[in-house]
Amino acid sequence: MKTRQHRHGFSLIEVTFSILIVSILLSTSLVTLSNVVGMGHEERLQSQALRLANYLLGEVSALPFEDPEGSSGIGTDTSEVSDRFSWDDCDDCHNITLSPITTRNGTDIAPDWTAKFTVTWMTPNSLAVTATATDLKAIRLLLTHSSGQTVTLFVLRSRHGVLQEPATSAQITSSAEFLMKADSKPEQVFGARLNNQQGI
Repeated sequence: MKTRQHRHGFSLIEVTFSILIVSILLSTSLVTLSNVVGMGHEERLQSQALRLANYLLGEVSALPFEDPEGSSGIGTDTSEVSDRFSWDDCDDCHNITLSPITTRNGTDIAPDWTAKFTVTWMTPNSLAVTATATDLKAIRLLLTHSSGQTVTLFVLRSRHGVLQEPATSAQITSSAEFLMKADSKPEQVFGARLNNQQGI
């Protein structure tokens, strides 16, 4: 007579629970991976924006503070056109949009980005925007990616460097500030600030 052997194996309930646990772990892993990939894309965009801003704001900031022809307004003069070769002072870029972003000779360097400049007078003591001509200008750059992400950056351009301020002034102030804010994370700010002050 044959004896019955007990077969050892997994029951249907055990298999179902195992599949459920594995699927939960897999879906959690996929969500985490998706977040990591998304953050990597955003960081790449921020890095691109920073390089573009350094290039464009450096180009504009290197121009003279005032128009060599004596114009005191902000923006291009009637004798100037809106191309970058005719810019002869740092506020000629006011209300200019570059799309796509190119070098001065027209080579595309960022076809997925659009740049818009805004220049305003600033009061040196309070850094408030003013309509009156002062010795300080804020050059703002709004960069917009084709994905919809926008980044705003700005520099302050002074008429006088630290060693160029007239001796009649009570204080020498030279200030340069560079900020990058990502719209998706308003609390995230990248940048550097340089302030030099000397009393007379």
